[in-house]
Amino acid sequence: MTHTSEIPYVYGITQVFDDPPAAANLSTRMIDYWVSFVTSLDPNDGLGSERPTWSQYTSDQVQHILQLNSGNTTMISDDFRSGQIAFINSHAVVFSV
Repeated sequence: MTHTSEIPYVYGITQVFDDPPAAANLSTRMIDYWVSFVTSLDPNDGLGSERPTWSQYTSDQVQHILQLNSGNTTMISDDFRSGQIAFINSHAVVFSV
């Protein structure tokens, strides 16, 4: 996934994907998250399509990230890189962290 890969979804340009109906579904949810956040500062304001709650970031607990797949939007724990992060932190001098 590259930076800016969300742009077609945000603007509803879904006909360029292999599965246009699934891409359109994801696009609708993504647009609704963005519009809700812009208008109410809350991506979970209850307006628009039905979608999973996007958890608020806090620094004192395991974080969750919103996994956006064309047919499946779910919250997953952001711990899948914990081994790599622990390695970098244990070598902070080498990595100038």
